[in-house]
Amino acid sequence: MEGDMGEWTPSRLGAAWGIQILGSPSKAEMAETPAVKRSAWDALRGWMSPSKKPHKSPPMEAPKRLDLPVLKHHAKGKKKQDKFLLALASAKALRGRNFKNPSIEKDFCAASSLGSKNAKKRTVAKILESFNSPGPPLPLTADTLKGLASALSDGGYKAGEGYVVEAKLWHVEEGHAWSDLLDRVFKQCKRALARGQGPRKKAAEVPLEARHKPNKLNFSKTEKAVKFGKELFVFSVVWMLREIELAALCTNDLTIDHTSKRVSLYLKMSKMDASGKGVTRTLQCLCVGNDCGKECPYGVTTDLVCAVEKFNGTGSPLMLMKDKQAATKAQIIKTWRWLFGQEVSGHSGRRSGALSYIRAGWSISQVAHLGRWKSSAILQYAEEALEQMPANLHLPNTTVGDTGVIETKLHQVSEEELKLWKKQLREEIKLLREDMDKKEADQEVMLDYWAKFYKENPGTLPKKVQSSTSKVIHINLSKSAASPPLTWKTACGWGYYGSNFVFQDAEAVVTCQKCLGLCARTQ
Repeated sequence: MEGDMGEWTPSRLGAAWGIQILGSPSKAEMAETPAVKRSAWDALRGWMSPSKKPHKSPPMEAPKRLDLPVLKHHAKGKKKQDKFLLALASAKALRGRNFKNPSIEKDFCAASSLGSKNAKKRTVAKILESFNSPGPPLPLTADTLKGLASALSDGGYKAGEGYVVEAKLWHVEEGHAWSDLLDRVFKQCKRALARGQGPRKKAAEVPLEARHKPNKLNFSKTEKAVKFGKELFVFSVVWMLREIELAALCTNDLTIDHTSKRVSLYLKMSKMDASGKGVTRTLQCLCVGNDCGKECPYGVTTDLVCAVEKFNGTGSPLMLMKDKQAATKAQIIKTWRWLFGQEVSGHSGRRSGALSYIRAGWSISQVAHLGRWKSSAILQYAEEALEQMPANLHLPNTTVGDTGVIETKLHQVSEEELKLWKKQLREEIKLLREDMDKKEADQEVMLDYWAKFYKENPGTLPKKVQSSTSKVIHINLSKSAASPPLTWKTACGWGYYGSNFVFQDAEAVVTCQKCLGLCARTQ
């Protein structure tokens, strides 16, 4: 780099900013120089050399000479040369503080998990310090590691495993060796802390009836409540949103097609999208008649957007206080607890939505796609939903208001079809759990399939479907991809979701004579 660029003298640095540095500029020259360039000149002069008049202008202190905010302001959207200046200034600052607290560390983990991680580290540090006092808490030894696990167990920490893992990471990140003995003790401590802990604590599910009949807020508390608290919770159920994702949304992130009653949600960033590429999901109104059900995606989204924009104008954040300031995650959770009970958390809407969709007949991969799951966590929701469904329950001909999330009149489903769907769902869970590597690969394939499918057919199903066994091409009567796969049927009545099938292009020739005959009669 040095051979190509040469020495970075004040004159060369000034040239990079369009400033000629031949000495202190005159008052006339400074008056003609834009304010941003004057501030950059001052920063560069203080950075590269002390003042030539120490009796009148003493040298600037080191932190002020770097003036990184000024450089960062100028480097934004500038040329490669300007970006190099900013990188060089940052490198010099980091070296000046002996490589302590590099800025990249703030992005090592998500902001939502940073608080929990730091809290665990503080707890671990205090316990280890009590062992080694007055010495340092690290490095770990077999004795101190077992002592940490014992203290956590005796203290009743149900998440003790996480604290032991945090201690190991801290030990390794500080540059200490991780021996075979430490690894053996570490694994034994983890198993011991997990033994007898029972099921993991889950976010409380809010049933359908409770979601639409919340508690009335006390007058003294309403001043601190988030506006449209009930509507925001139902919205998070429909779209399976975490409270942190809900807090980042504004009305401009929602696209509403009133003609087709279709709505699209754009998430700039979510927990499983750390790179910030953004994701879009689409849902369709499936309600019979002109009136939408209580949790119709189109109705819920439209009502919330209209209410928020009427209150605070176009492009408003969805979560607002009464003074029109953006609400925090803690404030929305507190409001939901006032409305639905103290057990409600920021994930309650997401969990309630996932369970409702699976009970309504959605496939695991379909729910995983809408909910942006990329791990096996969705399998726990599927198993829980099946466990809570009575084995002898016949799925009725659902009417508006009776179902969990999508309130629509479904096709008549026979008891045999319901049993087939349950069997298929259990087999899907079993296959995905059989082998960890295979499970992740299969899940990724299914998620990729649905992502591509929704991109090519936003909100709709292809008009033609082919049986993979008989190779017969049928006419598809199921129009919306937001409908439960349990109800997908062809014109001849074939419930193809329970069989092997592939969708076909619109140009494909229909070979099912029954489908052709039935469609000809209706035209």
